Amino acid sequence: MAAALYGKSALEVTVKERTLVKKTTLAIMYGQGAGSVAKDLELTIAAANMFKDKFFKTYSRVKLWMDESIAHCRAKGYVVTISGRRRYLSDIHSKNDSDKARAERQTINSTIQGSAADLMLLGMVKVSVKLEEWRRAKEAKKVSDAFRV
Repeated sequence: MAAALYGKSALEVTVKERTLVKKTTLAIMYGQGAGSVAKDLELTIAAANMFKDKFFKTYSRVKLWMDESIAHCRAKGYVVTISGRRRYLSDIHSKNDSDKARAERQTINSTIQGSAADLMLLGMVKVSVKLEEWRRAKEAKKVSDAFRV
């Protein structure tokens, strides 16, 4: 991602550039404003806005997904994770701009974090099943070894 945003090959991207892109990308995805991004990353607000604009220009589908997610939440009152779990966000219709903006950030955050949790849970379940299969196979081998002549 840093290579695309800086117009360099991945091998040319510095650790500092990669770190800046990672932190800024996460801030954008979680709805942090340019002022907060600038403060946290010791940038000017103009630089933070420029980076945000370049990010959304380069990854226009991300902005489209974010806008569609917020529109879905406004229409339905909830967001959905990758496995279909719902989180209801009643403040998406709030008259209070601060509460409404927080619900919009939560729309994106809940979908991303909730989906990540869904995938982690699925992975843990699959690992647990494989470990149990491995344990049973190991025990079966011990029993069969005991009866060998």
